[in-house]
Amino acid sequence: MNPRSHRSVPPETSGSPGPSLPPGSRAARAGAAGRASRRRRARRALTSGDVMRLVLALPARLGVRWLVILLVMVAAMGAYGQTLVTAPPMPPSQVPTHAAGSPPAASR
Repeated sequence: MNPRSHRSVPPETSGSPGPSLPPGSRAARAGAAGRASRRRRARRALTSGDVMRLVLALPARLGVRWLVILLVMVAAMGAYGQTLVTAPPMPPSQVPTHAAGSPPAASR
């Protein structure tokens, strides 16, 4: 048997690249509509939500996502540490106390 005789023959096309679609098919209509909408699409005005979405996506597009996450975590930890260091001590009159054998008053 000749292996070349069993090779598949590409289907004939009508001169257009890509698969040929029946004229009334859904895929043919979607392709034509997509081409028409890409030709002339009105630009809508940017809203604040669009700008925020673009700004938040910028680190991922630039490939510095982990750097931004690290910087935000360091800033949050620094702010929390600053709060702990500069907070005044708890007054002795508000320190929770309870007897050694009895449970705290709040859990009764």
